[in-house]
Amino acid sequence: MNVFPQWEPTMNNQSSSEIKPIDSTSSPTPKKRPRRKWWIIAGGVVAALVVLQFFGPTLQNPPVDPLLADEGNLHLPTDARHVLRTACMDCHSHTTDWPWFAHIAPISWFVVHNVDEGREHLNFSRWGSYTPKQQSKLIDEISTVIRYERMPPSLHTLTHPSARLSTNERFVLYFWARNQLARLRGQE
Repeated sequence: MNVFPQWEPTMNNQSSSEIKPIDSTSSPTPKKRPRRKWWIIAGGVVAALVVLQFFGPTLQNPPVDPLLADEGNLHLPTDARHVLRTACMDCHSHTTDWPWFAHIAPISWFVVHNVDEGREHLNFSRWGSYTPKQQSKLIDEISTVIRYERMPPSLHTLTHPSARLSTNERFVLYFWARNQLARLRGQE
């Protein structure tokens, strides 16, 4: 312990030789950031999310035209029909069953975008409007994405556990698609 007081020169305009003792009991403390700032930011984020709810997309399915949704043309056995309905039709038809989180913006924008993309690429509700050549190409793509496990997407299966395909379900869809493709190519 130092018994001599510590001295520190002060730098002010009055006198440069004036020396003040340093108070050894006080130590410099770091400035605390006010928590109020974080509450304001959090409140702003919550307010923005509430406002976004009024600007979300509409989650309505277009009407299904029975003449275009000619599933009879697909020659679907019962097991393949079940797999298509549970794993594929939510994104690839006009019979989407919107999950609860699809009603919350900004998640709703992402979900609607994915469904619109899926319907644009393949729409079972419009199957009858495709030419035999288009149908053949789409069936070939179905067999390929099922074989290489590219569909359903992993993000979709995280939120829709019933859409996860077992190995048996993949075989059912794959062999149905290959048989359907052979039938369609025979008609061309």
